[in-house]
Amino acid sequence: MEVEIDFSDCSEDLNELENVARKFSECEDVSVRFSDLETADVGSASVCFSDLETDPGSSPLVECAEPLQNALSELRKDLDNSDSSEFESDSSLKVVKKQRCSSLVWDVFDVLRANGCSPQCSNKVHHLSALDILSYHHYFIQLPKSAKLQWIVDYLNTHSSSFNPCEAMHVIAGKNVCQALWIATLGISTSLYYKARKMVSGGSIHVYRDIQRTPLQKSSRAVAWMHNYFSLIGDQMPHRMIVHLPSNLSKLSVYNRMACDMRSRGLEHIVCQSQFFRLWDEHFAHVSIPKENRFTKCDICSIVKSEKERTMDPNKIAQLNELMEDHLKLQMDQRKRYHCIRERAETDRSIMSVIIDGMDQNSTQLPHTKRLQKSDANLWHFRTHLTGAILHGNKAVVYLDYLQWPHDPNLTINVLLEVILSHFHNLQHLSQSIPKRLYIQLDNTARENKNRCVLSFLSLLVELGVFEEIELGFLMVGHTHEDIDALFGNIGKWLKKNNALTVTDLLDGCKQANKMVQEAVPLSQMMDVKTWLLPHTEELHNHSNPHIFKFYRNADGHAEMKYKHWTQDSWEPSGNQPGLKLLKTTVNGVPGIVKPSPAKQDMDALSGSMSKFVCLHDTQKKWWTSFLSGLNDEFEKESYNVDTWVLLDIIAIVQACDKQDIPKSSLLPSQLVKRHTNITTDIPEVYIGHRRSKKKEGNEKTEFEDISEPATEVGNNPADSKIQPEEFVALGLQQYSDELPQVARVLALDGDNVTAEWWTGTYSGTWIPWMVKGQSQLIEVHKNCIVSKIALSKSNRLHSSAVKLLKEAYKSFEFM
Repeated sequence: MEVEIDFSDCSEDLNELENVARKFSECEDVSVRFSDLETADVGSASVCFSDLETDPGSSPLVECAEPLQNALSELRKDLDNSDSSEFESDSSLKVVKKQRCSSLVWDVFDVLRANGCSPQCSNKVHHLSALDILSYHHYFIQLPKSAKLQWIVDYLNTHSSSFNPCEAMHVIAGKNVCQALWIATLGISTSLYYKARKMVSGGSIHVYRDIQRTPLQKSSRAVAWMHNYFSLIGDQMPHRMIVHLPSNLSKLSVYNRMACDMRSRGLEHIVCQSQFFRLWDEHFAHVSIPKENRFTKCDICSIVKSEKERTMDPNKIAQLNELMEDHLKLQMDQRKRYHCIRERAETDRSIMSVIIDGMDQNSTQLPHTKRLQKSDANLWHFRTHLTGAILHGNKAVVYLDYLQWPHDPNLTINVLLEVILSHFHNLQHLSQSIPKRLYIQLDNTARENKNRCVLSFLSLLVELGVFEEIELGFLMVGHTHEDIDALFGNIGKWLKKNNALTVTDLLDGCKQANKMVQEAVPLSQMMDVKTWLLPHTEELHNHSNPHIFKFYRNADGHAEMKYKHWTQDSWEPSGNQPGLKLLKTTVNGVPGIVKPSPAKQDMDALSGSMSKFVCLHDTQKKWWTSFLSGLNDEFEKESYNVDTWVLLDIIAIVQACDKQDIPKSSLLPSQLVKRHTNITTDIPEVYIGHRRSKKKEGNEKTEFEDISEPATEVGNNPADSKIQPEEFVALGLQQYSDELPQVARVLALDGDNVTAEWWTGTYSGTWIPWMVKGQSQLIEVHKNCIVSKIALSKSNRLHSSAVKLLKEAYKSFEFM
């Protein structure tokens, strides 16, 4: 076999020594001819190798060593016998030198014929083998890019003279070589070598690199703009973790929108188009513009895209773009409102924000396998439906049903009540206050969400005092995919990689797919709120048009509703006009139970299919048999008992939390409380002129002696008391008898009942109001619980005489 390698075009990959070696190692009988190296006097350098047998057990590096060694020796011989002046003046070789592209072969050849090489270096070079050069080169190039400079620095440090760090000994395979050949063998640039040598001469040992180059300000600004724009205009896909922009957009139109937006704000330095596209690919690879939106499509977006495809008129296209900009701005404002509420709820515990939506039913049929087998494809699968709810700043919950109940307002209301009850239970357990404002985000569908039943039920929650105000929001039709769809996308992604053969597997998978999902449970019952509530509600018309509804209580304590079309519109009815009263009569009693129905599940076909599934083991088949049998029994029941009416449990928690528990004494050090009080109290007056002397009047007390009048005992005869609002009293409550004194400030008197504000402190420390989450804590007690009337000094302390009186009074007082 004969292989001819042409060195006239050094841009080809065959000129690289590594590729030449690889070609040689692949051949058993090799005949190699190096041609087209003609110069003025050198002539043609050609070498033939025949009958070269390759050892299969040896490495490719060793296999190619002999022919390469012979080729190098032959070329050295020709180069040494040539006239250097004529050699340098040859134009064809200069062209070859320009085309060598850092080839290791030509780097080594250039060094061999270089005038700067010393005779000692040339003698040593003639003793170098091709295997030595290849081994040294391959050892270096296999190092990571970040470690190569460090390797050169370490080498120069160990091979440099202590007297002159710039002079290093360059060694290859135990033989001293010149600096040029050492650099050529490594295949590095001279600038990198001198950079390392400069570091060594400066005493550097380690190479420190920045983890990441700080991006330019205009690039950072573009990334921030894209993040905000994509979050407001993009739709989270429920089946995958991707974001789709409207299909009538393009990357160029998004760039033009950014450029126009930044120029309108006076920013002239804007990234170019190519940099914008690179930033998109680098930071937002999950954001794409589909040819057609797979899910619900916006009518306006679809029409605009169709019209732009049918016309070439620039004026019409400009008008379509202007209309589209207005349309997108409108939907962005709606989404921005929701994002602001969501972010506020994550930090402000006085409000509660929740979004509720359902997942596609086709992706949760059971048994589910990541690889569908042909024998299982045509069998009857058990249909399930997932309803997700995200409580922003808290958790997410997934509820499962088997399509045994209609998906109507009852489903939305029951899920909402379960979320509220679970959240209130957690707050009660943590002794935290109940939020008074509720924000709800629902899908824009009339069957389940935007209907008279749901709106009336929210009015009922406000009228019963569960919340003081409720806002219900809907996004624009065709632009409704939000963070709840991203949750479903995680579940869909998990289902593509895992099997869910039973209901339990599906529920566990929901929690594994999303860290924020703390609960994944089946709905146990469905309360028929629709039948129970509608007879007490007024008829409602045209309620499908507004996108925001607000419910609040008027002065009479009745719930009213106002609405507006978009975020920037004003509330209707406008001004001081009263809102709409949806409840016409008082709602009493408890709703009934919606009877489950097997209409959407063929139970007979399911029972037969489960025994035929190849993917199910015997244990799982038995589980399905037991599960379907229990479900059949549930369907055949004549009557159902109400386990509990969730709304009553919620009202009980709200009423219990309204009666605030008495807070315990402060756990903070008194010195810390004192310092905080000192920096928040009034400071002395700043004045000019002569210094004013501090004169004490005869009856004036110092700051620590001012306790006002002595305590007036009240004891068990509240009728004789002369307590007035804004005065301080000492209380004696049995449950806090070990935390004395108990001090409160009287706010109002109602017969024998006293409403007071709790204060916290110690006998010797400063007293301050007891605050929880920025709200003062109130208590309502009987007058018989008051031990005495007291007074605090200007610095809110108890005088020593008042302390003695209080201690004596507590000894004889009967705690209640």
